Amino acid sequence: MMPDVCTPFPVASKEATALDIADDCHAVCHDLSGHLATIALVLRSLGAREDLPAAVSERLARLLPEVSDAAELVRRVTTHARRVAVVDLAQALPGWVARARGMHHLPGPPQDGRTDRRSTDVRVHTGGHPVCVRGDALEVARLVTNLVDNALRAAGPQGRVVVGLRLIGAAEGGPPRAVLTVEDSGPGFGSAPAGVASLGLHVVRAVLDELRGTMAVGRSALGGACIEVTLPAAAP
Repeated sequence: MMPDVCTPFPVASKEATALDIADDCHAVCHDLSGHLATIALVLRSLGAREDLPAAVSERLARLLPEVSDAAELVRRVTTHARRVAVVDLAQALPGWVARARGMHHLPGPPQDGRTDRRSTDVRVHTGGHPVCVRGDALEVARLVTNLVDNALRAAGPQGRVVVGLRLIGAAEGGPPRAVLTVEDSGPGFGSAPAGVASLGLHVVRAVLDELRGTMAVGRSALGGACIEVTLPAAAP
């Protein structure tokens, strides 16, 4: 006769070691790589269709680079590979900001026959001349997009975000440094609820450690936060 209640079978437990966690991480990354490859294949297949509405094609075009970057990040977790090169921030910055802004302001569902396209006012000032750093382009992009993402969340759909870039130090005879500033019109640093923004800043600090950079937090003339990141500059 079967018992009314099943007695749990005792299983020996052990505390997870660093090696166990690393093995689990590699296994998960292996599976993620397959899932991301499938998603990218589907996105490319859909993007090749000519009968899709323009809004759908626009979303697909924005999603594919995000999936590609995610796949590259997963690959790097397992290989620990970095592609270090000279990165011209002045050239790359507008595209990185546009990607972050685009993911925040995808057209919403139609309401009363109209599509909600409200968007944050975002300005980018690069100075018009090369400002280069040495590092992994994907890691530098993660730094920028996380800062801009946090600023967009803080400013909201009717707020303002200003991204600036300048080169300092060379004229004074000191080591040249690239200075990136991200300002917003939100409530100010530390005033918003913790969550995604906190995780984004954790990513920023980790990338800054790799690039030997620093970060300062202050108050923006726009009313919100001003994040200033300083990185060692490199020759173009």
